[in-house]
Amino acid sequence: MASWRILRWLADEAHTRGLVIDLKNTPDMVAGSLLFLEFAITEVAFSDSRVNEMLPFLRAGKPIFTAEYTNVDVNFDAVCTWGH
Repeated sequence: MASWRILRWLADEAHTRGLVIDLKNTPDMVAGSLLFLEFAITEVAFSDSRVNEMLPFLRAGKPIFTAEYTNVDVNFDAVCTWGH
C-alpha cells in the first residue's frame, strides 16, 4: 500500500534529522505504525468512540495526546482518567 511506504519514508526522514513523528486521527494505521512512530494525536476520539483503537500505542509505552472539545457530548471526567 502506497500510504504505508510514504509514512515509513516520512518517519525515516524525520528520524534522520533527529525528529520524532506521530500518527494523527488515523486509527486504521495504528498497528502497522507502532514500530516507527513515537506517539499519536487524536481529536474527538472519545466522543466518536474511536479511543480504544489507539490503545496499542499505550501498550507499546507510547503516549497518546487527545483533543476533546466542549461542544461535543463527552464525559470529561472519564477522558481524564482513561488509560490509567
